Amino acid sequence: MRFPLLAACQVRWQLTPDEQQLAPATPAVEQTDGYVAITVHDEKGDGPNDSQRAAFRFLMKNQDQVAARILSGLLRGTKHFSSFAGGPHEPHVTRLGLLTVDGIRELVALCDIHFLEEAKANESYVTAEFGCCWDEEHGISVLVHHGEFVASSVGDDFCGRGTADNLEAHARYCREYLERGAASDTASSPALGVSRYFEFVSGSSRKFWEISWSGSDVTTRWGRIGTAGQSKTKKSKDAAAAKKEYDKLIAEKTNKGYTEK
Repeated sequence: MRFPLLAACQVRWQLTPDEQQLAPATPAVEQTDGYVAITVHDEKGDGPNDSQRAAFRFLMKNQDQVAARILSGLLRGTKHFSSFAGGPHEPHVTRLGLLTVDGIRELVALCDIHFLEEAKANESYVTAEFGCCWDEEHGISVLVHHGEFVASSVGDDFCGRGTADNLEAHARYCREYLERGAASDTASSPALGVSRYFEFVSGSSRKFWEISWSGSDVTTRWGRIGTAGQSKTKKSKDAAAAKKEYDKLIAEKTNKGYTEK
């Protein structure tokens, strides 16, 4: 299928052998036509079912929106779903330094899109499987349903769960794992923050706003849902000042009616 926004993702940075810093990598030859491979899970062997066809139609019609949700989901999972997570060589945000929606495109490469047999409301779940610079063996995957982020995890962890209930239970576990990790990071290190994504939909207005905090930098990205939008980074005098700015901006947006996704 043709999916230019995700097909453009390429690993342009690699971790050095001691995993302490990033170095430029030689990216693979890009698929300039934007085509990516798909896998349709089909245990019976009779081709895509109706729920998988419905998911495919939605994906093709709403590519920009789905791509934005997948990239945002990658940001949530990058720090914790890694073979280095929790170890002395964990490639956390201060080392990667590229944990924004735009930056994540240079750390991952889309390998495959899976249309699973598990379905809800007559539409199948979909996973986007990525190779990544910090975990070449396993990669990272994002689970979505009807264009909405469900969870992220290591490799093809969502495939083969058997039933929608089993898949949702595992997705809940993955989300809780991320939430525990994010809470631990915030409590233990004031230099590290969390990326958060918000939307405002009212009448003809369909806007998104995203914010991330790393060290003394606060980066915001905004625009119309389904577009790449524009971004800006503000440098503060230190991490504590950046955290204060981060919290203030989030409060301003939620007061204006933006809802976190």
